[in-house]
Amino acid sequence: AASFGGGGPTRGGQAQAFAFGATPSQAKREQATEGDDKGVFAVCMLQRADGSFLLDARLAAALGWELGDLEQTIGALIVGIGDDGNKAVLMGSMAAVAGLRILHADEQEVWELHEGKALGLLAGKGVGLSAVEACVAALRKKAGAASKKTKT
Repeated sequence: AASFGGGGPTRGGQAQAFAFGATPSQAKREQATEGDDKGVFAVCMLQRADGSFLLDARLAAALGWELGDLEQTIGALIVGIGDDGNKAVLMGSMAAVAGLRILHADEQEVWELHEGKALGLLAGKGVGLSAVEACVAALRKKAGAASKKTKT
């Protein structure tokens, strides 16, 4: 992104440099996460135009979780919802929402629109907010258990 100085937004009377189309804090975050395949931007970049995320190895890697664990945990929560043709989309969208909330809670302003689009898609496919919340809780518990194992 191109950087521009003077004439931009001011804070305390001083011109602030900014990347075209981004606030100064967004530009700094973007520079800090370039090349990072596990950051919030890596997850957001996997969202498809319809708002969905596909549960695959790329999403699992971006979240830093095992694909098999995600399939098992989320699969148990969506029994009877959707058909086999869209299970990977439902599970991927739920995994992405959970991962953003759990792993990147402090960057909500970056991902909240992505979350909203994914939640809208899920609702349209019959996945209610309670199922999404159950997914977040299950993955948060699993992530907490995994971090305890690595500390011991």
